Amino acid sequence: SRPQDYFRSSILYMAYTPLSEIPEKDRARLAFEIGVAGLIAPEEFEFGELMQQDLITSLPGSEYEWLKDVLQAFSEGRFELFDSALNQHRSKMEAVPELKSAIDTVLRPKMCALALLELAFRKPKKQRRLGFSEIAEHCRISTKDVEFLVMKAMCANLVKGQIDEVEQLVVITWCKPRILDNARIDLMRERMDAWGQQSDLLLKHLEDMTPELLIS
Repeated sequence: SRPQDYFRSSILYMAYTPLSEIPEKDRARLAFEIGVAGLIAPEEFEFGELMQQDLITSLPGSEYEWLKDVLQAFSEGRFELFDSALNQHRSKMEAVPELKSAIDTVLRPKMCALALLELAFRKPKKQRRLGFSEIAEHCRISTKDVEFLVMKAMCANLVKGQIDEVEQLVVITWCKPRILDNARIDLMRERMDAWGQQSDLLLKHLEDMTPELLIS
């Protein structure tokens, strides 16, 4: 649990320490160490909060610039970003002993859990009925591993719901709140627009029914 303790303590440190108080020569290295700690901690999933910290802006232009691509993939829960970062930066990742030993044992399983969270989050609340095959395809696993993945995500408090083994179905009733970056704000805007359109249709329907209700 030490990497996770270090990561969480660092998040608190960054929240209360202005970037100007951290020596410029130390910023990129510190951002790198915090990022790696979060990645190799099996139960740590708070990458959205990390990416909001000013210290992360120290990575671009430094020798650790590649790490931002990896962290962004975990923040967004998108496997295509993870695969891209792995293809581009594998040699640099494997040059870090802690990351090299964790790629398949920690990083990939964690990416699966975050991909499941993102899949559920992007579904409208009343449509969070996910088939095993959909989860397997989205999270890059076999259907026989879906139940274990969902249970792991539930234990990590990423999602809540029920698993129907007979119907091969997962019903998600709650998702861990996500940091609202620009992409997720756009998603929320689309949902509000859809809700507004449905409300207009309902209002029109009620207006059309009003004369009949008065007559009856």
